[in-house]
Amino acid sequence: MSRLEASFKHSAVDERIERLLEAFEKQQKVIDKLLGERKR
Repeated sequence: MSRLEASFKHSAVDERIERLLEAFEKQQKVIDKLLGERKR
């Protein structure tokens, strides 16, 4: 495998990090919505 191919290959750790980031983003949207409703 060339160095360039290796640079773009996603490892299992990369995939887990991506899933965690997606989960955090979803939770942030929920938090923002709840805080917005609280200000009303």
